[in-house]
Amino acid sequence: MSKGVRQEAIQINIYTALLLALRTLAELKSSLGQEAVKNIATELIINGLSANSATVRAAAASCAGRLCGCVSEAESQALSERVITLARTSANRPVRAAAAAAVGAVQRARGAASSAAALPVLRALAQDSAAVELQVWSLHALSVLVDASGPMFRGHVESTLNLALKLLFSSPPYQEDLHRSIGRLLSALITVVGPELQVGSGAVSRFLCACAALQECSGGGARAESIGCLQQLQMFSPRSINLHTLVPQLCRDLSSSELAVRRAALCCLRQLSQKEAAEVCRYALLAKDHVPARPYCGVTITESGLPGALFAYLDTERDESALSHARDALSCCLLAAAAARQLRDWLLLAKRVLTVRLEDTNNQETDFDGEGDDDQAEFHAESEQSTHPAIQPRWSTKVFAMECIQKIMSACEATGDSAHFDLVKAKEKLQTDPNGDYLSLHLSDLVRMAFVGATGESDALRLSGLHTLQMIIQLFARAPEPDFPGHLLLEQYQAQVGAAVRPAFARDTASHVTAAACDLCSAWLGCGVARDIDDLRRVHQLLVSSLDKL
Repeated sequence: MSKGVRQEAIQINIYTALLLALRTLAELKSSLGQEAVKNIATELIINGLSANSATVRAAAASCAGRLCGCVSEAESQALSERVITLARTSANRPVRAAAAAAVGAVQRARGAASSAAALPVLRALAQDSAAVELQVWSLHALSVLVDASGPMFRGHVESTLNLALKLLFSSPPYQEDLHRSIGRLLSALITVVGPELQVGSGAVSRFLCACAALQECSGGGARAESIGCLQQLQMFSPRSINLHTLVPQLCRDLSSSELAVRRAALCCLRQLSQKEAAEVCRYALLAKDHVPARPYCGVTITESGLPGALFAYLDTERDESALSHARDALSCCLLAAAAARQLRDWLLLAKRVLTVRLEDTNNQETDFDGEGDDDQAEFHAESEQSTHPAIQPRWSTKVFAMECIQKIMSACEATGDSAHFDLVKAKEKLQTDPNGDYLSLHLSDLVRMAFVGATGESDALRLSGLHTLQMIIQLFARAPEPDFPGHLLLEQYQAQVGAAVRPAFARDTASHVTAAACDLCSAWLGCGVARDIDDLRRVHQLLVSSLDKL
């Protein structure tokens, strides 16, 4: 290791330790104490802004902001003036960039009252096109200052927005860091004036123009910031955003190779789905014919629409934040479909996720209503001809599909419509409303999917399947069988219930899975559906066998 590299490593460790110490003191609301200690910390930070290493300069700038929380107001004012002077007068552009970053950190710590002196300095530094690093850090500090000032910055929004547009249209197309910083500044400005934005106003038009320009810049960072700005504009001024064009573009961004773009697109889809899920799903179909030249994960919109694409996305993405946004968007679309009684497509999609099998599977299929030993009944997916081989979903995706089924049943229960859990009433309503859709019409699929989950390959999937089956028993326990008066609808599924719980009582099964199966068995015995003494005895024997694990 050379002397320079060793020195840089030591400096990074020193400023990291200082940063963590100052953060801890601020959290404890403690002071640095003696005047000599404060002076040493201040000089250490100022000297760090002039270091050769960009990492050390960035750490020193962060320390400047943290120091303000550990000293008096007068001392933080003096530090603010010192870093502003350094940013304005230093002949070294990297030092000025670090000082600009320190100005932003200090303004964040001190609040809006101290921004008057810093604002003209940061604007001037941001226009120095000879040093992109200086522009980037100055714009970053400017966006931090806007966030810290909040509503008090409204008087400066017009001039700052003009500056952002000027830099955006005059900068070369390949400067991704600069474009990303401009996008962050635009986002901060939208937050400040958001509640006052009106359709047709000049500010809205200029923000939309800036977003369109950012989308044409190279690199994913600028595009992600553009999506974030459009998301904010849609929240504050929804009539200014055309979902007819925005939603298909967001769906295409699901195949981006840039994680930042995928995150931003999913976050925006989640927000849109919370308010206008039906419209989002309808407009997403406009992207059905789009086939990206280089798809990141092969996620495209097909006949299953946005929900199908998001379920496919769950099997390819690794980033937990993006996955969380995808699940939230799916949940919003699902609840909207349940409220509109559009259950068929969602249940079909969940069944595909849960029962898909690989093309080379050699297991023999057994029909849902096939003959044989009742407790050995099995369910398999239908054999469908496809031009693409089936992809085995992750177990976590299957668990989420089971959770979606549970949400559908809960949403149907919340409607208070008894036809969802009474096949006789559902058929009566279909005579007057042929387009109606009720959960009781899909009971066979519900039991099938719960069985697949309860006999799945992971404990989480088994637990979810057992819970789903228990919900089915509780909701449909009193549903009459329309074709056989005096009998209950669930009687025909006694074999499937027994086959679903039996694997959970094996010796190598986790105890918490067996406990869930015991809950299911007790619910089954207590619901009054099972009347055959042999069926009751089999379930009772399973409960007795669980005592061996105690």
